[in-house]
Amino acid sequence: MMSRRSFCRNAAMTAVAADLISGVARASAPAGDPAIAAVLHDERLMQSRAFSDRLAARGIPAFGFRGDPSRLWLDGLAALMRKGAVPFAGLTGQGALFCLERWSWDMGMRVVARIDHAKASATGWRHCPAAPELCDELEALATAGPAFGAAAADILLSQGITAGTDLSHAAPPRVADRTGEQLVSWVIAPARRA
Repeated sequence: MMSRRSFCRNAAMTAVAADLISGVARASAPAGDPAIAAVLHDERLMQSRAFSDRLAARGIPAFGFRGDPSRLWLDGLAALMRKGAVPFAGLTGQGALFCLERWSWDMGMRVVARIDHAKASATGWRHCPAAPELCDELEALATAGPAFGAAAADILLSQGITAGTDLSHAAPPRVADRTGEQLVSWVIAPARRA
């Protein structure tokens, strides 16, 4: 049985999906590169919300979930991607990214930018970019401390899509003193043809 809340949420997602497809809600991007059309965040994670808020402030529609992105994917993103694959980004846990990247494969999309964030102590985080193009930006993440979500959004918005490397099979880095969940900032975009 559909509740009023789920009806309203589905109606809103349908309206946003129509805007995304027509290009109305797309943010500006470097010449020749597609814009990030949506940002996903796990409502349980402070860093994820900060990442999403930074991109939403630039006009990119934000969509939240609580731990499991499957309902968000099934209720709107899958239909959006079938009409035309568009880049989307997020900062989530490893499990959410695993599901999103696997579902995106059928739409011809791949992870093109990835920065792993591993909690290494009570207050410290280690940031490990999966592509050399993103290594120059590590200082911004290190100085942000535990509130690195907004800095990660800035880095991926400026560098993520242009990296263009297929990082779908990247393994999370091994961090010897990891004390908590690993988070990942990422961009999933249509695969570039050689």
